[in-house]
Amino acid sequence: MLGAGITGSGQIVTKNYDLAGFSRLAVGHAFQVEVTQGPNHSVAVTVDDNLVEHLDFTKSGEKLQIKLVPGINVRQATMKAAVTLPELTGLDLSGAVRATLTGFSSGKPLDAELSGASNLRGDIKSGDAQFDLSGASRVQLRGGAKTLKITATGAGNVNFDEYQSADTAAHASGASRITVAPSGNLVADASGASTVSYVGQPKDVQAHTSGASSVRGK
Repeated sequence: MLGAGITGSGQIVTKNYDLAGFSRLAVGHAFQVEVTQGPNHSVAVTVDDNLVEHLDFTKSGEKLQIKLVPGINVRQATMKAAVTLPELTGLDLSGAVRATLTGFSSGKPLDAELSGASNLRGDIKSGDAQFDLSGASRVQLRGGAKTLKITATGAGNVNFDEYQSADTAAHASGASRITVAPSGNLVADASGASTVSYVGQPKDVQAHTSGASSVRGK
């Protein structure tokens, strides 16, 4: 029942959803999700069969949401999703979600938010990009963006040494770590015990630090 712990049955099923018209994803509850650029939309969710009734799978406007209904505590379960879509403009990962991006290239902006202990990897090229991390979330991407803004709090970790950007703003606090590869101007703010590092040769660096934080080249 809701609120009680559920152990995966071990009987794995895959449900395919016929949906289109979304460019934003919101994923929660420790799902592992593979997100791939392709000409058409497709969505497949793979879980233990006793979790199907607890899926919270909704599409609202341009956003697709994949998670479990509130109050579910799952143990020893398979929770995976494979999503293909032409463009990705928004990503919201909460809990301990692990997401991988593959093959994305677009001039559209990208807005990504990670919380809890979520993890994002892969490759994507976009227009202006913004990343907001909290908790112990981690991001490691290849590709790049036209302009880039990153905010990391808590123990967030951003590794963008293979993710190129022009003008870049990086704001790190707590014990967070940010690495960027800007070719334009870099504005970096670090506080607490956080670090902002940069690779390459940005045109100009404006650094603001406090506490035991630092801004430095690698």
